[in-house]
Amino acid sequence: GAATGLALILVPAALARLLGGYAPAPLALVAADPLGIAAAGVQATGISALPGIAFLLPALLVAAFGEELLLRGAMLRLWAPTLGARGAVVFTAFLFAAMHLGNPGATVLGHVGVLLAGVALGLLAWQSGSLLLTTGAHLGWNVAESMVLGLPVSGQSMPSLLRWVPAETPLARGLLGGPFGPEEGLLFHGALTVAVLALLIRGGLARRAGASG
Repeated sequence: GAATGLALILVPAALARLLGGYAPAPLALVAADPLGIAAAGVQATGISALPGIAFLLPALLVAAFGEELLLRGAMLRLWAPTLGARGAVVFTAFLFAAMHLGNPGATVLGHVGVLLAGVALGLLAWQSGSLLLTTGAHLGWNVAESMVLGLPVSGQSMPSLLRWVPAETPLARGLLGGPFGPEEGLLFHGALTVAVLALLIRGGLARRAGASG
């Protein structure tokens, strides 16, 4: 699960970096705050970020598991008998997006990305029956963008090993997102859409195999 979440961010981000869409953040934007909680919103980067990462990583794990337990563990199974499996997946994805409405820098495109992530996580949970798998995917996504690449997570900046920023062009901003994070970037919408389609195809193949068996 964690490998899936990491790949959904790192693969398109690496491609964008090769094509010049991302660049390392200017040194003026990198703080040496040992806990990675700078008042101005600029977080520790590189070696100085390691204490902050160790401090915040368990919090990210707890947050990911709590959201998965509520939405994909309880709400998905509660509404599936009424709405059907796919209806419940979509319903809980909208709830997931609604939970992020108050985040800093929230945009319509940002919530489209969160909604797509919610659909992918819902399908993964329904097909696998494993909250650990969906928690891993959720955590891997957040860690990749926040603590590996230094990008915002739904508007929140965190300590990171690297610190990338999108190029100062409208195209880069549209494809890669802005202050809200990659969730508002069309490139990552595409990656999530591919993940959703792959899960739908996998689910369809599994049902046909079960019927023929």
